[in-house]
Amino acid sequence: MRLGFFVFLMIVLSNSVGAVPIELEEKLKEEYDLYHGIIIASPGSLGTAVMRQTGTFGSAPSAICNVGKAIPSEAGNDYYYNQPIEGLRLELRARAIMQPRNGNSTAMGWVVFEKNGEIIKVFEPVGEMEEGRWKGNLLSSWSTEKSTISVWNGLNGVGGRLAFDLMTGQGFYFDRPNTDVPSFFLYDCRKIQKQGLPIYQIKFKGVD
Repeated sequence: MRLGFFVFLMIVLSNSVGAVPIELEEKLKEEYDLYHGIIIASPGSLGTAVMRQTGTFGSAPSAICNVGKAIPSEAGNDYYYNQPIEGLRLELRARAIMQPRNGNSTAMGWVVFEKNGEIIKVFEPVGEMEEGRWKGNLLSSWSTEKSTISVWNGLNGVGGRLAFDLMTGQGFYFDRPNTDVPSFFLYDCRKIQKQGLPIYQIKFKGVD
């Protein structure tokens, strides 16, 4: 499989301060306080915002992939072969949907690696700790519209990144930042469309 097929995108949904990333399988709250330092709510001031359930529900893709070692082809040209690793798999567990007022929705949830049923790695959402406070997304996120799924582990992919194509069922996982050399091959990827997921929107207090 050739590497150059994928284009990686980072999606930042919010800039939250004071909140922390939502723990794996933690029950979701109806509302999360956010401080959004990008959008101006009123002249000369920054708006206090919340990520709030709308009371409506929708569907979004989860996915499961088997994982193998990515072996470079002797021919080069950015081709890699798959060396399967028994019992190792990737799961994207969608648990909610972010619906902006304008633009496409995104699935929100957890990215988990399991070995023989035991969780060995969970992606961090896009964000970072600053002066003891979390600034970033509360969950990992990925597109609900595209066949190519891309997810970053931490801000700017500091913990790696992955991408796979639901049409071919194949992709790559890069376990280090700032590299175009994949460490792992994702294969037999299949989509699981999750139903009944709560839809969230960013709401600014005092602003319609």
